[in-house]
Amino acid sequence: MAAAMKAKLATMITLVESKEQWDEILANVGGRLMFIDVHKNWCGECTVIRPTLEKIFLEVEGIDNRAQFLSLNEKSGVEHPALQEFLDSESCKPRFIGLINGNVVANVEGALSPAIVSAVMDNLPEID
Repeated sequence: MAAAMKAKLATMITLVESKEQWDEILANVGGRLMFIDVHKNWCGECTVIRPTLEKIFLEVEGIDNRAQFLSLNEKSGVEHPALQEFLDSESCKPRFIGLINGNVVANVEGALSPAIVSAVMDNLPEID
């Protein structure tokens, strides 16, 4: 894989570390799909699904203008009803939530690659 492609993949997922960062992302996301790996701090982000997200990121035309991939854990201080339900639970099963304009458009429980591909592809906004 070319160095430029590796560099692009390294920045594919934004780690949300604070409420302030979350607020900034919300202010700049526009109508893009926010696809979020929501996880417990002690469990960590879902590395099993990363190759699936990389494939989408590399193959979908204009993905940078259509989606933003995020990773968020319970220590981030972010509050959103769709995220809070999972963060307040005892579950460590991977959870992926898709938001557009703050509204839930996808909710996948578990590292289910076909369901994640569908969740992203079915909710991608058209290219501007």
